[in-house]
Amino acid sequence: RERGVPKSHLVREAIVRYLAPADSTAEPPAKTITAAGLAARWPLLPRLTPDEAAGFDGDIARARRELPEARAAWE
Repeated sequence: RERGVPKSHLVREAIVRYLAPADSTAEPPAKTITAAGLAARWPLLPRLTPDEAAGFDGDIARARRELPEARAAWE
């Protein structure tokens, strides 16, 4: 809200920063990441263990149950 930008923009910005190389002089700025650049980094990203994935799945399911029921657009 303070910056006046949508949440989706903030999420994209966070993902770009997360995927940015540690040495930003080695590649183009993070905002110009290409699909090829992402594909090259993909194998280097951390992976969840099966236990972590199961816990994450449980967290998502719990959060979904806690969401208020969506109202129909015409209501």
